[in-house]
Amino acid sequence: MSIAKDAYKMLESVVGPENISQDPTMLDVYSYHFLAELQRKGTGTKFVPHKPGAVVLPGSVEQVQGIISVCNRFGLKSKAHSTSFGSWNAHSWEDVVIIDLRRMDKILEIDEKNMYAVVEPYVTWAQLQAEAMKLGMTPSLAGVGCQTSPLANVTCGLGMGPFNISMGFNERHALGVEWALPNGEILRMGSLGSRAGWFCGDGPGPSLRGILRGEYGNLGGLGVVTKCAIKLFDWPGPSEIPIEGMFPKLRLSEDISDRLKYFLITFSDRERRNEATRLIGEAEIAYQMYAWGHGFLLAAVPELSHLIPRNPEDKKPPKDPVLAMSLASNSPDELLYQEKVLMKILDKTGGKLSDYMNILGVACTIFRYLTRPDYLFSGLARFASGWWITLFDFVGTPDSITEVQKSAIGTLEKWEGKNILLGCADSYCQPMYEGAHVGYLDHSGGYYDVCDTESRQSYTDMIMEINRPLVEKNIIHPTIASNKANQRAGMLMSNFHEWQKKIKAAFDPRSVSDGGYYIEVD
Repeated sequence: MSIAKDAYKMLESVVGPENISQDPTMLDVYSYHFLAELQRKGTGTKFVPHKPGAVVLPGSVEQVQGIISVCNRFGLKSKAHSTSFGSWNAHSWEDVVIIDLRRMDKILEIDEKNMYAVVEPYVTWAQLQAEAMKLGMTPSLAGVGCQTSPLANVTCGLGMGPFNISMGFNERHALGVEWALPNGEILRMGSLGSRAGWFCGDGPGPSLRGILRGEYGNLGGLGVVTKCAIKLFDWPGPSEIPIEGMFPKLRLSEDISDRLKYFLITFSDRERRNEATRLIGEAEIAYQMYAWGHGFLLAAVPELSHLIPRNPEDKKPPKDPVLAMSLASNSPDELLYQEKVLMKILDKTGGKLSDYMNILGVACTIFRYLTRPDYLFSGLARFASGWWITLFDFVGTPDSITEVQKSAIGTLEKWEGKNILLGCADSYCQPMYEGAHVGYLDHSGGYYDVCDTESRQSYTDMIMEINRPLVEKNIIHPTIASNKANQRAGMLMSNFHEWQKKIKAAFDPRSVSDGGYYIEVD
């Protein structure tokens, strides 16, 4: 089955013949996604089981609106994506019209006075940060990687990162928004809707940011965001990232220690590290921060990859919890004060400055990961193993995060070594945000071999075993949000899925947007 010829012709008239395709090879390209081999049982490949009906590349909001109107007219589903990281960007049904937004790739405005930038969907974090740094500003980059879309992150999909400790969670950073609704109308949110500019996401008038984004985002299941203003923050560093060399042998080419200082700190246990993060948050001295498991650190830092055990008889690396962080200021005196406060906190909590920072290149890598996340696993984890997926995630206080980890630790340790290529229990990333009063636990739990059936199956079984009791206790949301996962979890968590259905029905009465990774109305 494929979409009707008349529908294809009308889509072609909207975007032009050079920006639409039904070529089988092209449709295969858009069916190939990261993590599909775990989420699509029985396939064993990164191809999702359905073929799209067509791929269209709009170049403006008017063309997006035209595509949605054609889908409404012919009863077609559509799925929009920007930089398309992860299988949640995939279509969930046969003959979905894929809306690839890569032609909409401009930074439309940077307002230096009011500290925001207006971007289109295919602008990346790296592009936005590079332009903002020239003006002494930076966005709050997500840890998912500087190659991804900031518009998608702040409006449609989950994501957090090292800047959140001083800048807040990314769901708060969307200001004015231009949103092509599934019914074909254009909604301009916040101050933009009152023709007052892009500066505010909440008015004048009621805000819809909770409906658009919420915590996890609608992941393409509720129309298309075509423009967004994103909040920018102070950047005391140089106007260009001072790094030279080729990955992974990168080096800092400029001394920036009078404005930015980077630290890698180890603790004897998570409780002591959590106490340190609490005190650092209360002192309001941290500019960037990540709490890591030791296994996560070794997989992420190229210069430490030699410590990863390759054979069962190899010496196991330590499991000391790690804190990677920076201090920053435009004033050298203030920076010195911040460092003195940090050292007192470490004295109180037993934190130790890691010897790893003395290894050539490690300090540069920590700087790079905190300042411009290039997706922590983008070379090393794949080299070390294969691939990964978050086992479970949780938002809460540092103490509650520790309790969640304790409840899961036995299961995680049981799976270590079973066709999984790095230790489970200490392979986690824990961004802290909003003064360290709240944290986000992203537990990767090791890495699997994408080419090995037993390794893939072991990882899938481990995900199910670790998630089931946590979901049943109402502790966590499913790792990958989806229609089925939200339906199951909603029944355990105040029936939130019913509210999602009401939102979906109100904004998308004909189910034009593919809700396979959001919610579908019965």
